[in-house]
Amino acid sequence: MATPVDWKSIAKPVSAHPEFGPDTLKADRRKLAKFLDKQVELVGSPDQKGRRSFRIVGDNAAFSIPYNKGALPLLDDETEIVVPSKDLAGVFGAIKAEVLMGKFDEALKAINSGETLAAKPRRGRKPKAAAGS
Repeated sequence: MATPVDWKSIAKPVSAHPEFGPDTLKADRRKLAKFLDKQVELVGSPDQKGRRSFRIVGDNAAFSIPYNKGALPLLDDETEIVVPSKDLAGVFGAIKAEVLMGKFDEALKAINSGETLAAKPRRGRKPKAAAGS
């Protein structure tokens, strides 16, 4: 007969092993991929309602990829770039592929932690003073 294992003496919490924790970057990648799919759809349907992260002027399109109160750095630290408008849907598709491969993971981590210029707070109204102040 096998000796009973004292499982409490060998067990450790999942938090002590990051390889078993939740993969928040995987969720971030999926969210960005879905956003990029929507942008491709909007490029192909100019009359469709939806929030666009691009603007087309003449033969060029400027765009950024907003994320978590920041924007994804696309070229070095640049968060907004310009491409020929005829190539915009293809560029969104190529960026989506790189996002899903994890090539933007470091940028996502930095944006999520607020460590980048891309994650700086947007200008807006000042917060209201607390009641009774």
